[in-house]
Amino acid sequence: MSTDVFLLIGRKKLKLLYCQNKIDIREYEHDNDAHIPFYFYSNNSGDILLGESAKTKYENQDKNAHYDYFKLIKNVTQKFNFIGGEQKIDKIIVRAAEYLINGFLKNALFSEKVVYDLKDKLNINKNGILFLDKELTSEILEYKFYMPLL
Repeated sequence: MSTDVFLLIGRKKLKLLYCQNKIDIREYEHDNDAHIPFYFYSNNSGDILLGESAKTKYENQDKNAHYDYFKLIKNVTQKFNFIGGEQKIDKIIVRAAEYLINGFLKNALFSEKVVYDLKDKLNINKNGILFLDKELTSEILEYKFYMPLL
């Protein structure tokens, strides 16, 4: 038994789709919403938020909340706080994907595993990301990664 997972990343929203045993494609709902606003929050204490809860932090001008990833990465020297240290701003996409997939594993597949436990089965940096953006149509990347049903 396998589960195909598709992570769609757009300029303003994220979406995770999955298919078990190639039967039908379903949308994963993070915080009861399949269309997740691409707001990301993390701090040195290990708090991580994605979507509406991170959007609230951003609107309250929290310095650890970020929005508009594709604009942020233009400043290659910018960093963000993440569990005890700073990381380059372009890693937000990886951390957001990991966070979303961990939620999917826990809440949809009822697994206690996390992305790092499956590292040999997938590589988020190279696979599993489909960029959807009207301005990026010439650079669309399409991959999918597979995870065994746990």
